[in-house]
Amino acid sequence: MINKEEVERIAGLIKLEITPDEVDSLQEHFNKILGYFELLGDLPLESVDPFVGDEDAICPMREDNVSRWDNVMALKELANFNEEGYFEVPSILGEDN
Repeated sequence: MINKEEVERIAGLIKLEITPDEVDSLQEHFNKILGYFELLGDLPLESVDPFVGDEDAICPMREDNVSRWDNVMALKELANFNEEGYFEVPSILGEDN
């Protein structure tokens, strides 16, 4: 099961600031999720062929239509761009990357 230190470590890895109350809530949620995985691990799957699927399933195809979107100004109002005109997004790898 997940303890409070592991919840705080996970939050740090994804750069999420959480309060002590949120730590308790997240710990409970994580442990419920792990409990579901334990239930799945107890299922008798020895006779199940993992390579059998629903061959009769219909996968509808659609035409791909290439079109030009000319409302760039609306996009520029919502996003930050760098000098080269690319989207500027926050770093997820750390300050030194």
